[in-house]
Amino acid sequence: DAEILGLGEILSTDLVYYFLKERGLSVERVKFFEIEPTPHLRPGAKLKSNPDFPIRAKQFREHDADPDLEASRNKMQIVRESLDKNDVLVAPGYIARFGDGRAVTLGRGGSDTTLFVYAYGLGLRQCVLWKAVEGIRSANPEIVPNNRLVKHFDPLEGLNLTSLGGDIVNYKGMQIAYENDIEIVV
Repeated sequence: DAEILGLGEILSTDLVYYFLKERGLSVERVKFFEIEPTPHLRPGAKLKSNPDFPIRAKQFREHDADPDLEASRNKMQIVRESLDKNDVLVAPGYIARFGDGRAVTLGRGGSDTTLFVYAYGLGLRQCVLWKAVEGIRSANPEIVPNNRLVKHFDPLEGLNLTSLGGDIVNYKGMQIAYENDIEIVV
């Protein structure tokens, strides 16, 4: 189920990768699957799990696993190497691998969580979240007419926002940011 649910993330990663490559950028992608025996799906080609996929999960729950920060950090070498050699690295969000190789999802908002797992694993102090909405508001605009746009907040503010029902940013991601002092820019 998780591989099917994460298929959109996997395919959009490939689309962005090929778009950037076509534009002449030096780009690499983090692959969730490897294709055997050829780089093209032909009769007899098989998909296999990429054992180096860096986002790891713990406490297996099929549709809402928690990220395993230390196991993910230990898998970041491939990411570091790619970033040293390329202008851009594109990676799918929302999905992870459990210790035995099973695919799992990180639940609602898992792409945000993925960003913070990468930031933690790479030792980054700041993350930029791109959202499909104008931004995060100081209050629900349907209830509070004099709300304001919040472009920057510290991890404690983000954690409070999500714990009180704000759903633009994921709680698990905010918890990682808060516990590891990672600044958030939206």
